[in-house]
Amino acid sequence: MSNGDVRTTAESQQETIASGFWRQARKNADACAIRVEQTRVTYGELLKRNIQVATWIRAQKLGGQRIGIKLENGASFIACFYGAVLAGSIAVPLPADLPNDQLVDWREHLDLSVVLEAEPGLLSQATSCNEQENQPELDPEQLFYMAVSSGSTGMPKGILRTHRSWVESFYRMKEAFGTGGQDMILLPGPLHYSATLIAALQVLHEGGEVVLMTRFHSHAVLEHLQSGGVTACFMVPAMYAKLLAMIEQGRGTEPFTDENITFISAGDKLSFELANKWLQAFPGSSLYEYYGAAEISFVSYIRHGQNSGEAGSVGRPFPGVEVTIRDEQGQLLKTGEIGGVHVKSSMVAQSYGHAQAPPFIQPTVGGYTVGDLGYLDEAGCLHLVGRKQNVIVRGGVNLYPAEIERALVADEAISEAAVFGVPDQVLGERIIAAVILANRQDADGEDPENTRLAAVLQHRFARARRPDEYWIVPQLPRNAAGKTDKRKLRDLFFEQKGRRENER
Repeated sequence: MSNGDVRTTAESQQETIASGFWRQARKNADACAIRVEQTRVTYGELLKRNIQVATWIRAQKLGGQRIGIKLENGASFIACFYGAVLAGSIAVPLPADLPNDQLVDWREHLDLSVVLEAEPGLLSQATSCNEQENQPELDPEQLFYMAVSSGSTGMPKGILRTHRSWVESFYRMKEAFGTGGQDMILLPGPLHYSATLIAALQVLHEGGEVVLMTRFHSHAVLEHLQSGGVTACFMVPAMYAKLLAMIEQGRGTEPFTDENITFISAGDKLSFELANKWLQAFPGSSLYEYYGAAEISFVSYIRHGQNSGEAGSVGRPFPGVEVTIRDEQGQLLKTGEIGGVHVKSSMVAQSYGHAQAPPFIQPTVGGYTVGDLGYLDEAGCLHLVGRKQNVIVRGGVNLYPAEIERALVADEAISEAAVFGVPDQVLGERIIAAVILANRQDADGEDPENTRLAAVLQHRFARARRPDEYWIVPQLPRNAAGKTDKRKLRDLFFEQKGRRENER
């Protein structure tokens, strides 16, 4: 461990999210834990605030209940999260900008006993701060957190986590990325997104420093990266793309900084072109990308610029993870054959926790699966071709959107692409490709150069596997994780199609 912090395996196995932070706060009380703009909060100060929140929760007889947290990034968010955990409750982070009418529905759907929109300890001066009474004595198998993920019905999914699953994740992240107590990690994204949250808690668990931003501002992020203090940074691909565009406008292809920073990306596929350009701008840094899902946690990872043989894949299995490809009967498939991605690890979630939740993903011979489809190549790298529920069935043939999208963005004329299916009376489904052109990002509508775009895939796929229609868009709608929101994209497609028909 970093900072001379060595613990036995037995001690680590008994550790919880609360006890890990407590250990760091007692050892490094004056060290900076959280930095937000000009505000600096030490481990000792944050521990007191955690205890105040925990005491308030117990006083309200909410111990063990689900506690919603609807706050912007900042020390108050972290204090409420740790405070809920310390009280033995389940912390449930929510989007800070969630509209009130939607909040009412979510609160009922997720069975939240209360939603914190301010830090209780700051509202009540009578809150006790007795450390002796608040020593964390929690079971590592106890639930502490419910991640809120977008659901296919429009209502969110609640995914429950145990202490042990995330403590294990912390050690595996250190093994994969090298992040830990020596780091000052910059997090421009929202903490209600689980990938941002786990990046913050892992560094705090190890005694490092977390730099938060209340909003993503490109200029502010670049200033932090040039400051000389930041040593690690987690962002979703859309953020990397925005920053790179700004860097290239101002500096062309010149390096932005030679600082040694560990960059981490997740949430959506990071194109190899973008990754290579990023490493040119930050030549002294490393860039990791990982693939995972809220239910099954980390699955695979890749370090860009290290091994050209991994190009086009999502890398090799994450430390502590076994990945196999199986058919619908659970039988192992051969190298190169497409099937369900199955995962075995000690980092998977416990269960769903929302109203009318389906049974949690059932373990198979190969572990767990969330319906992602892919294959393993001869080097052991995982290639994703899509999710079972997103497969397009055109004329009886199964087509994988991710495969078509990768082929499209490989062309220099196309910067981004999203492929989806729409109903067709004859074929069952038609293939629509929404694309952003590299030199025409302000274009919007049907493709006036249909022949040009169609030619991109002419020699890659048979006619039945190529898009039936190309739709040029200025941007793609995204969710909080930075992923393309295909449900919203499909709705926009039908809206525009309806407008065009009305104009005729």
